[in-house]
Amino acid sequence: MKEKPFYVHIELHKEIVKNAWIISYEERKILVIEFQETVTEDESVAYVFALAKAWYQKRTQKN
Repeated sequence: MKEKPFYVHIELHKEIVKNAWIISYEERKILVIEFQETVTEDESVAYVFALAKAWYQKRTQKN
């Protein structure tokens, strides 16, 4: 039997992010970000890279 997706709404920097969800499905987690209309494509890419860098640094500090 397949697992149903599990959605969690999260709040990130409201001046940049309109909505964000973490979707957990079949042992995978997916981050979905909807940006504010005023955010440019370059700003959204920079934001995603900053989140990834922060996550990676936090993860490597634990090990």
